[in-house]
Amino acid sequence: MKRSLKTGLTVALVVLIVLVGSGYYVLRKLDQGFEQLNQAKAARHTTATVVRKEYVNFDKANHSYVGNLGDVIEVPPGTEYWRVYYRINNFDQVPEPKRSALIASERARIATYGDRFHHWGPEGKDNYQSLKEGDTIGVTYRYIGDEKEIINVDTQSNKALQLTAR
Repeated sequence: MKRSLKTGLTVALVVLIVLVGSGYYVLRKLDQGFEQLNQAKAARHTTATVVRKEYVNFDKANHSYVGNLGDVIEVPPGTEYWRVYYRINNFDQVPEPKRSALIASERARIATYGDRFHHWGPEGKDNYQSLKEGDTIGVTYRYIGDEKEIINVDTQSNKALQLTAR
């Protein structure tokens, strides 16, 4: 009887140690997952280079376009857009190995959908006209996995970047 009690206590102690260890491991993994999620939600600022510009006037025959992620967007005929196409210069704000993954996914995105673009209606025509190919603009983005969400494109930072480069 004494021996079975000792064996039972030993088994219970081993089970308790395994449960505590497993619980600690699960909590660490959850904490790492939440940390990665919080990092992904953070807005990051980088630069991009203007690669081309385009004026688009939608009519009855041509009244949709493919957005930055391949989604078809319908617009009313008569809508005018002034587009600036750009390429993100770097993802230096993100540590490795995530930086390399973002660079690779951006290359794949460009191969599939073409260059990213930002557009204005008639109210933004001055912004469009002030930019030329090769100009640097500011881009604010965040990422989830390898996908990037562009939060803001700042064409006004172009002037500030040119002044500081002189």
